[in-house]
Amino acid sequence: MANFVKAETALNRAEGSINVGQKEEAFKGLHDLIASRKFKSWQNSLEKLMFLYVELCVDLGRGWCAKDGLKFLFEAYETVLEILKNNSRLEGIYAATARSAFQFCRQHNQATEFRRLCETIRSHLAIFVKYSEEQKDNRHWPDLSVPETLQFYLDTRFEQLNVATELHLWEEAFRSVEDIHGLMSMVGKTPKASLMVLALSVPPYGHHSHCEKEKNLKMASIIRFDVEQKSDSQELLSRGGLFAELESKGVISCVTHEVKDLYHLLEDDEFVPLDLAAKRKHQNFLEEKEDRKKEETQLLQKKLEERQEEEKNLQKLFKTEDHLERAKREEFRAAFEQRILVEATSHEREQQQEIELSRQRHAGDLEEKSRLVRMLENRNRYQERVVGHREAEFNRMRNERQDELNRLIQAPKKFLSYI
Repeated sequence: MANFVKAETALNRAEGSINVGQKEEAFKGLHDLIASRKFKSWQNSLEKLMFLYVELCVDLGRGWCAKDGLKFLFEAYETVLEILKNNSRLEGIYAATARSAFQFCRQHNQATEFRRLCETIRSHLAIFVKYSEEQKDNRHWPDLSVPETLQFYLDTRFEQLNVATELHLWEEAFRSVEDIHGLMSMVGKTPKASLMVLALSVPPYGHHSHCEKEKNLKMASIIRFDVEQKSDSQELLSRGGLFAELESKGVISCVTHEVKDLYHLLEDDEFVPLDLAAKRKHQNFLEEKEDRKKEETQLLQKKLEERQEEEKNLQKLFKTEDHLERAKREEFRAAFEQRILVEATSHEREQQQEIELSRQRHAGDLEEKSRLVRMLENRNRYQERVVGHREAEFNRMRNERQDELNRLIQAPKKFLSYI
């Protein structure tokens, strides 16, 4: 599908593939088309193609293919902010782009990109403050003394604060508050009434409106129902309130019998401090508990001694078993050492035999070598003798032939001389 030049044609072909159930083919074609370099500029027809590509990524479970698009979108936001920064004519577009970028981070839960975006906006403000004196004559340079410009900057910071709060990035939220405070300090003017209303509409911490109480009382008198008064958060606890809370939660029913009797004795309506000692004599539960604790302590001490005795016996048994194990290990060690000695002796004997055989083979090889050398020398001598005989015979025959030729040559000469 990457061969199609027009995006409309590619979109129609992808929709046709989806209709016949070939989503994989449609996804591959759209991916190849988007990755190609034929579309060097943006076209409106590419928007539907992008939407269809994202839907296919979701249907086929390939979210990683769409993440590049999110990254590209965030980088596009950053690029637009860099282009529009510190231009009085483009302040509204700058603020709208910043808000869109914040909403993008909130929608996709992009905490890292949100921090990066906040740092970018702070750097733009720092550049604005740094070069404000030098750019006084520049009519396109922003001026915070203009209410609209200040409002754009504050709205951007408030949106940044809201998104940071929704993403639970409290550090960025505090820094956003510091940015807002810094802007207000630089201008030195009273904010708009709408901002003041937003700030003053938040009640102080721990404050309860009396108007609400009056309203509830009036409604109670009209509708005839009882109004449950809200307890003040600053109200101090009382002894009676604590006892009532203990009884309501059933704490008294959970304590021991002795503590419960002592509680009734102290909280009796006819409580007389002078008679407390006399009444206390009939309740010797502390002494009884002390005797019981002594008996339990003695039993625990006895069990502790028995346990210590068992530990000593176990240690003795362990030592005995340790000696037995050591004796076994000594026997095994002696047998193992004997076995090692036998194997070492056998190995040395085998090595000696191997060495002896090697020496014998070496001596035999030397004898064979000497025999072969002698044979080679005899062959060379015989060859030299044969060659000498052949040369002598050849020379003799050559001399005889030469003599015969000379004789044949001299015979006609003699014959002619006789004539």
